[in-house]
Amino acid sequence: MTSPQPRTFGQLLKHHRVAAGLTQEALAERAGLSARGISDMERGRRHAPYQDTIRRLARALHLSAAERAQLEDAAHRRSAPRIPPSPSASVSDPSTSPEMPTAGASLVVTARSNSAPPDAVGQARHLGWQMGAWVARRAQPLPAHTRDKLVPRLLSMVLVSLLLSGTLVSTGVTAQRPRIGGGRLCLATDFPTTDEEGPYSGLWGKSLEHAVQLAVQQNRSLGSGYTLEVIPYVEVPKAIVQKDPKRGAQNVTNMVNTPCIVGMVGPTASRVAVAEMPVTAQNGLAMISPANTMPALTLRLYAGNYGVDFDQLHPPGKKTNYFRVIASDVFQGVELAEFTIRPPPGGLGARSAFVIDDHTANEALAGGFTQEFLARGGTIVGTASIPFGGTPRLAEQAARIAASKPDVVVYAGTSDEGGGLLKARLVQVGYTGSFVSGDGIAEIPEFVAEVGTAAANDIFAIESVSNPAKLTSIAAKAFVRDCRAHYPGQILDGYVANAYDAAMVLIMAIRRLIQAGQEVTRDAVLDQVQNIQNVGVTGEISFDHNGDRTHGIFSVYTVRDGRWVWMTHESI
Repeated sequence: MTSPQPRTFGQLLKHHRVAAGLTQEALAERAGLSARGISDMERGRRHAPYQDTIRRLARALHLSAAERAQLEDAAHRRSAPRIPPSPSASVSDPSTSPEMPTAGASLVVTARSNSAPPDAVGQARHLGWQMGAWVARRAQPLPAHTRDKLVPRLLSMVLVSLLLSGTLVSTGVTAQRPRIGGGRLCLATDFPTTDEEGPYSGLWGKSLEHAVQLAVQQNRSLGSGYTLEVIPYVEVPKAIVQKDPKRGAQNVTNMVNTPCIVGMVGPTASRVAVAEMPVTAQNGLAMISPANTMPALTLRLYAGNYGVDFDQLHPPGKKTNYFRVIASDVFQGVELAEFTIRPPPGGLGARSAFVIDDHTANEALAGGFTQEFLARGGTIVGTASIPFGGTPRLAEQAARIAASKPDVVVYAGTSDEGGGLLKARLVQVGYTGSFVSGDGIAEIPEFVAEVGTAAANDIFAIESVSNPAKLTSIAAKAFVRDCRAHYPGQILDGYVANAYDAAMVLIMAIRRLIQAGQEVTRDAVLDQVQNIQNVGVTGEISFDHNGDRTHGIFSVYTVRDGRWVWMTHESI
């Protein structure tokens, strides 16, 4: 049984808002309107919204062109004068009554060919009632028995006209798009929820899983008989995947053979994604990672640097099926350069930099930084790698770096490869400039301990995720509140927020298919995700043709009194 279609502007607005999973307050924030105004429109207290208001609402709700036109039409109909129907008429009372032709003019009923309106019978009744209302206004009052015969005849004429014009389909007079039968739909997760990589990893992975479960709990019933649930998988540790790629593909092989699974959130390790992507690509399963930052996953240019066969990850002729809501290391380097060269108080105001890497795959961060820093007028005074040979070689290198007198030293590396010792040696040889890096050291206490509290001043690190506790939007505050209520004590960081947003992207894609009366297939979900435009906990979310997020959000941290503290959010 199908539910009645919303007819008034207020009903349509509420229908789209609820479908998008938004409160009145959240929609008001997105559209730049007041929550009271949204409430008044939905309750019918505000009958004729301005065109600009409709435009704001359509954009905030990410309506299609057809949905926006329907909303505009409803607004115009509601503001038209209402003519009450004849008490004895057996037709519905539409909300409009446009002028009909004057006496002697021919009546033309125009209908779209090859596509039926959402409710053709309603349209027929609507036109029939309009004709009856026109007769009532233009002609002399008719006797009741004559009027009661005239309106049904006019309605029959309109139905015949619509049938001949192609508006009503021959298989039935409802002409409504067929609804695909409901059923069980599933999202899979692929996170490190055991202690195989250490207790912190298991707790962190479980927090990511909980974020997806929260999104699904909030959208358990999708409408039209569809329900949603989560099927969790345990991510295979990247150390095992590197030795045995088939182990990394086991989870997704199971996923693609589970019919109800139409999308997955994960994995967290980029090397695990390398093993999984060939399987999901061949089977068209959408996967959205909250944590992968390896550029080679989406950019062919970097495939050789990471030893990746790009055509295996993205088979020719297949749609893009891998997406991520986190920026890659390339974009992390770009944003680090912007922060470094920007004048205070929003940045460091550096004009010269010495770039050093740690022999790992962090050259993407170094490359992104160098390109952007030079483009903005900065100067690279030198480049190097962490030297082999221990402390004596580090001291020699620190002296050479200090002699070049850079405003900032850029470390493209991790906390495990000697970056902390290098910073300590730089202070010992008299270097007083800033030391900046990426997520390889951000918020890692061991790095600060290696540097030493006395030498830990002027350290800055950028991370490709938000700090949920510092986000101020209604959506972010609600997410933090709900996470703490449902899963007290869990880790609540930017990756957890990313996992929630990734799940919501898939859920929005599914909902849009259901609302359009389309079958929810993996291929259809892919198309929706590729074209998604959403505002999530972490801000605007959309993807380019490579699967990279087009609007990144970053957190900048610094060290104070031997501890990492959050400074600000950056976005591109």
